[in-house]
Amino acid sequence: MARIETYRRRGSILPTLAAVAAAFAAGALAHAFLVRTHPGDVGNAGAKHILVVLSNAVEGADDVFNDWYTNTHLPDVIRVKGFSGAQRFRLSSTQMDDDGGEPYEYLAVYEVDADDVRVPRDGLRENTDNPQTMYVDPALDRERTVAWFYTPITGFVKH
Repeated sequence: MARIETYRRRGSILPTLAAVAAAFAAGALAHAFLVRTHPGDVGNAGAKHILVVLSNAVEGADDVFNDWYTNTHLPDVIRVKGFSGAQRFRLSSTQMDDDGGEPYEYLAVYEVDADDVRVPRDGLRENTDNPQTMYVDPALDRERTVAWFYTPITGFVKH
């Protein structure tokens, strides 16, 4: 049986494998962001890395949160050196396990074209600490937001 590494934060456990699987589940995301390999093809370059962000709105602020995230935050982030694109997702009402215990309602996946992932990471840190360069709306529940960078280890496999 495969071992799934988990991430523990303030008492909740999230399988990181599940977070990545959620990001790759969307076909459009995989086509846009990943290195693709088809039979007889050596592959087309895609993103060098991705940043996966799982988040929630504060109670009762979903509309404000979604407006800010889509119309302000995504454009702000992709202006940071090293980022080139992004896409957002909302948790589907149908899940593999119907227990209703999913800890995150929203997913954002950012395409990272920098060779060194520290470039966009440091750029984000500098900008998010400065309200003049990147406004972070209070509708974002910072206590229930996590982010990880990932680097592809295979090409995109397609049927």
